[in-house]
Amino acid sequence: MKADFPRVTVGLITGWGATTALLHQTRPLRFRRLDRGGWPVSFDSLDANQAAFADVDGDGDLDVFLTDEHHPNHLWIQQPGLTFREETEAWHLGRENRVSEGAAFGDLNGDHRPDLVVCNWFYPDEVYLHESTNRFRSVALPLPHFAEARESNSVCLADVNHDGKLDLLICDRNGSSRLYLNTTTRPDSLAFQEGRGRWALNDPYPAYGAVVGDVDNDGWEDVFFTNVGPNRLYRGSPDGFTLVWEEGPPGYYSTGSALADLEGDGDLDLVVANKDTALQLFINPLRRSHWLDLRLEGVWSNREAIGARLQVWDSTRTRLLLTKEITATAGYYSQPPADIHLGLGLHRRVFLTVQFPSGIRRQEMAVADHRLVLSETGVLVGTGVRFGRRLVRLVHQAVFWRNSLRLVVIFLLLWLFYRLAQSRYGWGVRPLLLTWAVVAGLLYLVVGLLSHPTAEQVLKTILNGTTLAEGLLVVLLENDHRRRRRKREQRETLVRFSETMPDLHENRQLAERLVALTGKALHLQAAGLWIRTGQDFQRAACYPSDPPVPATLPARIPGSKQDTAPDILPFETVQVLRYQEEVVGLWGYTGSPERLWKLDREDRDLLKLLADTAALSIQNNRYLERVTAQERELAAQRVRRELLQTLEEKNRELTHLNQELKQTQAQLVQQEKMSALGQLVAGIAHEVNNPMGILHGNLEMARELLAAPEWTPDSRQELQAMIDDMRESSLRIRQLIRDLRDFSRLDQAEFVRTNPVAGLKSTLTLVRGEFKDRIRVHLQLEDVPEIECAPGQLNQVYLNLLLNASQAMQAGGDLWIRVWVDRDSIWLRFRDTGPGIAPQVMEHLFEPFVTTKPVGAGTGLGLSISYSIIRDHGGTLEARNWEEGAEFLIRLPLHTEQGDFHGRSNHLAGR
Repeated sequence: MKADFPRVTVGLITGWGATTALLHQTRPLRFRRLDRGGWPVSFDSLDANQAAFADVDGDGDLDVFLTDEHHPNHLWIQQPGLTFREETEAWHLGRENRVSEGAAFGDLNGDHRPDLVVCNWFYPDEVYLHESTNRFRSVALPLPHFAEARESNSVCLADVNHDGKLDLLICDRNGSSRLYLNTTTRPDSLAFQEGRGRWALNDPYPAYGAVVGDVDNDGWEDVFFTNVGPNRLYRGSPDGFTLVWEEGPPGYYSTGSALADLEGDGDLDLVVANKDTALQLFINPLRRSHWLDLRLEGVWSNREAIGARLQVWDSTRTRLLLTKEITATAGYYSQPPADIHLGLGLHRRVFLTVQFPSGIRRQEMAVADHRLVLSETGVLVGTGVRFGRRLVRLVHQAVFWRNSLRLVVIFLLLWLFYRLAQSRYGWGVRPLLLTWAVVAGLLYLVVGLLSHPTAEQVLKTILNGTTLAEGLLVVLLENDHRRRRRKREQRETLVRFSETMPDLHENRQLAERLVALTGKALHLQAAGLWIRTGQDFQRAACYPSDPPVPATLPARIPGSKQDTAPDILPFETVQVLRYQEEVVGLWGYTGSPERLWKLDREDRDLLKLLADTAALSIQNNRYLERVTAQERELAAQRVRRELLQTLEEKNRELTHLNQELKQTQAQLVQQEKMSALGQLVAGIAHEVNNPMGILHGNLEMARELLAAPEWTPDSRQELQAMIDDMRESSLRIRQLIRDLRDFSRLDQAEFVRTNPVAGLKSTLTLVRGEFKDRIRVHLQLEDVPEIECAPGQLNQVYLNLLLNASQAMQAGGDLWIRVWVDRDSIWLRFRDTGPGIAPQVMEHLFEPFVTTKPVGAGTGLGLSISYSIIRDHGGTLEARNWEEGAEFLIRLPLHTEQGDFHGRSNHLAGR
């Protein structure tokens, strides 16, 4: 259950034993328990069922009545300081044990004081008339539920017949729920009669509760019963109630229910809680007739205006449409929403009259289909009253005085800090105003939190935090004071550097010194200096060493009257270094974000002086460089003529080598002795183009070097290195040409009928010297028939595979060779115990120039050639890894078509 105690949201969770808790909402979605010391009894000794709220003693604060299943019921009266006192007997509510279930407060006799109705099991229901500010009187009613035990679960209070009096709807477990119409005529008594005819509302099922509300917005209350069995909905009208909906059999075991406009569309939706199934949500689809949602705000009364009476008149104020009283309960363990939903039927405007529990009356003309908030008083009065009530609560708490002392200490600490900051650190108006703003913020925070039980802990935190913060601020301000003094010293260092800058005759050194000194002295966030070289600006120095800035900038400079250009470089300021009218460089920098090290006017004037001095020094150094370059040029011309003659001779030699290479490539393409024509020629061209690329690249660089306007001794060394590289490349090309010519003279490639394994033994004999004792060969050769093949080409395949195995087992190992016939093919398997083939190499193993050998140890053509030879025989060559090394598997077909025989013979003959 939720209610307003000290004009803040408080929720009371009722339950048996420790599950009962009073929660105080301190901020959204944050609650703190109040029942630890603020209640006259321990919740651990309660078996609570339902709580009812009302301002029983008329002091503007809500009090609590709690029903108990195994102990006497309790009435707790709220005291100043958000504490409660047990006053059940003082108010004559009795201390007998009752198995009490539901309870509700409401003004039953029209005297503007809350009366009480209690529902019991094994005992008749009870009604108590509020006679004065300190007494309830039990009233005997000649009604079935108040004369005998009916196992009542809950009671609803509502004016269902629009006579201005609260009627009673009692739900019980015996299937005899009843509506009792209020016929009271005197304020000192109560009179009710059982509803007859269509006003009877005789629900035949065991009912836990009912909820009353205008579901169809016709201005008459409707009733929904939650039953142990089919639930029922009755529609209200001037003639009584009509059953309009009944849940299909057998129905659920329903307990509580609630009505609220969940969609915000102006009609009430329904939520039903069940014991034997999930919660049910019924969305109201009617959207007809007019409505008004009203929220009352109490000021002198409790904030939710519980106990207020509302009258709704037509726009002419001549006909009373309906009456309502604001209650805190609505059925079995249910509570109405804060907004009061009014169905207005066809009325577009209505006149509202509200009497708050304090006696204040408010009137308002309202427009239908809107939401209206109506306060008990005006804004100023309401604010003053709330502040006064809160102050009264505070002064009644001992923690208030302890917190006040802490507050004084906080003010004293702030004042001491203010005096210290002003006298020693020279704070001006702005820092002082900021300090007072912090003080005001702390005071506002403290005042806002003092009403909470955790205010003492909050002030302790503030006091400790203030002490720590002031200590840290003093340390920071003292460091700031010392850094300011150090900043003055750094400026003096920069001034001395500007005097010695013309003595630096190397522009890069000058730029590095300038950027590094200014960056460190002024704590710049980033800086960089670009010197103009021709049509570009080249980066000469930067701070820190690797900022994200370009190394080269186009020659785009600001106008002659502009000294900053933030669009050129990503810096806060960009200064153009000018000597007379010539731009010699750009200097960009970004100041530190720290307050102390932000660039002021004095810093910028110093940077401008350094920029002008740097421009003059850079221009002087350029003049010296030009004079030195002219002297070097005269000495280098003589060397260039000699080197040019040497380059021409090398060029003729390269041209001759290139012609030989082209002839060899043409012969290789024609013979087709390797893999497929396009792939093989492309592979050879790739192998040859590497040294050719070096030759031509060095040749072009040598030409550029000879054509350069400046010639230095370093240029001679660089040119000699290029000539050596070209010589090595030409020797590499010559050796490759010789290897290709030797390979072209392999055995003839004509197809003949012979045993394909005959050459295997011969090849093994040839490589036995290579194997030596390192490799142990294990042969398993079966008799195989003769087939049409090119023996010389197959011998080349055997040789490639055997040499690969030898190179893979440098440390020694075993080589298993097996030959067998299976169906229509001859199979040859070569299995070694080497390291195997890496997965990334396996994908491209049979492509030209793929090799795992060191540079210079092979060209990577062996397996590519072998693959092409086996393929031209109509077979396959596969490679895989086994447990101890690599494995190559050759398949040769036993039979070859005649046409295929001639085609492959011609193909291999051209290889």
